[in-house]
Amino acid sequence: MELLEMELRDYWNLFFRQKKIIISMFVAVLVIGLIYIFTSRPVYEANCSLLITEFSGNMGILGEKGNAGYLFESADRANYINTQSELIKKRYILTKSINEIKSYYKGQAISSLSLNSLSNSIKVNVIKGTNLISISYRDKDPELSAHVVNVLSKNLVIQDQEMNQEKFSSARMFIENQLKEQKEKLEQAENLVLSYKKNARTVALKEETIGKLKELGEIEANRMELDTRMKGMLAQKQELENKINNNSSQTNPFVSGWMQSLESVNQGITGLRAQLNSVNNNVNRVNGSLSQLPPKEVELARVVRDQTIANEVYNRLLIRYDEVRINEASIISNIKIMESAVTPDAPVAPDKKKLLFSTVMIGMILSFGFALIREYLKDVPRTLEEVQDIMPYDMLGQLAYQDNVNPLFMRTTANSVNTEAVRLICANLKFKETMDKKSMSILITSALPQEGKTLLTSNLAISFANSGKKVAVVDIDLQRPKMKTNFQLPNEKGITDYLANEAELKDILNLDSESGVTVVTAGKTLLNQSELENSRMSDLLIYLKASYDFVFFDSPPITLVAQTLEFARKVDGIILVVDSKNTARKALKGMDALLKNKQLPILGMVFNKMRREDSGYYYNYYNYNY
Repeated sequence: MELLEMELRDYWNLFFRQKKIIISMFVAVLVIGLIYIFTSRPVYEANCSLLITEFSGNMGILGEKGNAGYLFESADRANYINTQSELIKKRYILTKSINEIKSYYKGQAISSLSLNSLSNSIKVNVIKGTNLISISYRDKDPELSAHVVNVLSKNLVIQDQEMNQEKFSSARMFIENQLKEQKEKLEQAENLVLSYKKNARTVALKEETIGKLKELGEIEANRMELDTRMKGMLAQKQELENKINNNSSQTNPFVSGWMQSLESVNQGITGLRAQLNSVNNNVNRVNGSLSQLPPKEVELARVVRDQTIANEVYNRLLIRYDEVRINEASIISNIKIMESAVTPDAPVAPDKKKLLFSTVMIGMILSFGFALIREYLKDVPRTLEEVQDIMPYDMLGQLAYQDNVNPLFMRTTANSVNTEAVRLICANLKFKETMDKKSMSILITSALPQEGKTLLTSNLAISFANSGKKVAVVDIDLQRPKMKTNFQLPNEKGITDYLANEAELKDILNLDSESGVTVVTAGKTLLNQSELENSRMSDLLIYLKASYDFVFFDSPPITLVAQTLEFARKVDGIILVVDSKNTARKALKGMDALLKNKQLPILGMVFNKMRREDSGYYYNYYNYNY
C-alpha cells in the first residue's frame, strides 16, 4: 500500500512539475478534435447485394465440356465468387460506370468520381458461407452514393452476361464457316453424281445399295464428330499436363483439382478411342460390302457415297447451328441483383459522440504519456561514458540489441555481431592478471533482473569451451532459473537437490554434447537463496575448480538478493552486466554503492542491448563487416 501511495504521489507530483506541457498538449488535441467534429461534412453509405449463381462451364461446339468447364469444376469453383468481386474494381467497369454517372448528372462536377478514388472507395465483401456479394460506397451526397452502387452492380451483371455469351458467339461463327465450306463440298458432290449418271447413262442404284450408302454416311459423320472431340480432349490433356508439371505447381492449391480433371479427360479419351475403333470397323464393313457390287455400280456408289456423307455432315451442322443460336439468345448472367441500393437517410460518419470521447481520451493519453516519457527517459544513461562515470570499471565488451535473440547463439551462429562480441569479451578477459590462474571461478551479475546475465553466461562459457577449455556453468539464480530451459536439459535435478542432500554430485552434472559445456541447473527442490552458504556448496566449489578450467555462476541481481554479494567473496572474478536500454541511473548507483570499497575482484562490465546509434565507434568497428 505504501508503494502504491508513493507511486500515486509521484504521478501527482509529475502533473504539477509538467502541468504546462500536459495542459497545453491536452488542449491542443481537444481543439483539433472539436474543429474536425464540427467542420466535417456527414458521409453516407449505400450498399446492394448480389447473388452469384452456379457457373455451368463452357460447352464445346459438339457438346463436350471445354477446358474452362473442367478447370472450373475441379479448382476454380471456390474462386469464382472472389473473381467476380474483384472484377468490379477493374478499369473497364469503373470507366464505363463513371461515364454513365456523369452523363446522368449532365456534366455536373463530381470531384469524388475519378478512376483511382472510386477504385479505392468501393468496398466489396463476400459474405462467408454464401454466394452473396455486398457492394458498398460512401459519399457526402446520399443520392450519389446509391446511384454509384446501382450503376456498378448493373454493369457487372451486363459484363458477366457478355462474357457468358462469348463462348456461344465463337461457336456460332465457327459453325457458320463450317457450313459454308460443307455446302460447297455438298454441291461439288451432287454435281459429280449428276455428271457420272449422265456419262454412264445410269440413273439409280439398288435399294439395298442406297441403304448401305445411307448407313455409311451416318457412320462417317459420327467419325468426324468423334475426331473433333478427340482433338479437343487431347488439347485439354496437354494443357492440364503443362500446369501440373510446372515448377510452381507443387505449391498451387488447385493442383489436386487439375489432377482430377486430367483423370477425367484421360477416361474420356479412352472412351472416344473405343468408339472410333468401333466406327472404323463399321466403315470397313460397309465399304467391303460395297466393293462386291458390279464395277459400274461400285463407281456410282462411290460418288453417291461422297454426296451422302457431305449431306449428312451438312444437316448435322445445321442442327448444331440452330442449337448454338438458341443457347446464345437464351444465355443470362450468373449474377443477380438481390437488393438494389437505396438512398440512405442517416449518415454513417462522423459519430460525434464517439469522436468527442476518443478526442478526450487521446488527449489525456498523449499528454500524460509524453510527460512520463520525458520524465523517465532522463534517468537512463544515454552513453557508455555516463555509465562509467557512475561505475568506474573496465568495459569488457558490448552485445548488440536483437529481437528474439537465440539464448545459445554461440552454439548455432558462427558469424554474427554478437558472436564476435563474445569472442572479443573473452580476448579482453585474458589480459586480466587474475586470469592467469589454473582454474577461474567467475560470477556474472547485474543490478536488476532481465539485463542479460544468463545470455552472457551461457555464450561466454560456450566461447571458452570452443577454444579447448573445460568449462562448467552453475545456475544459482534460484528465483528465476533459465539454464535448464536454454540448454534443453532433460535432467530435473540440480544444485538445490544437491544442497538438500537429495542428489549426489554426479547426478547434477549435465554435459551439453553440442557445446561441450557442463551445466549445473537450479534444480527442482525449493530452497531459499541463503541455502547457498552451507558446507555442501563449499564442497561443490572445490570440486568444480579442481575439475574445470572455468566455472561460471549465473547469479541473481546483486542489488536485490543479499546472498549474491556474499557469494561474490568466494569467486576469482566478477562480471557486471548492464542493460544499456533499460537500466536506470539509480539502479547503477545502487550497485556501485554495494560494490564500492569491498575489495571484490571485479573484472569489468559488459553492456547488453546496445543500439548502433548509442554504441559509438567501438560497436561500429567490430560490426563493420557483418
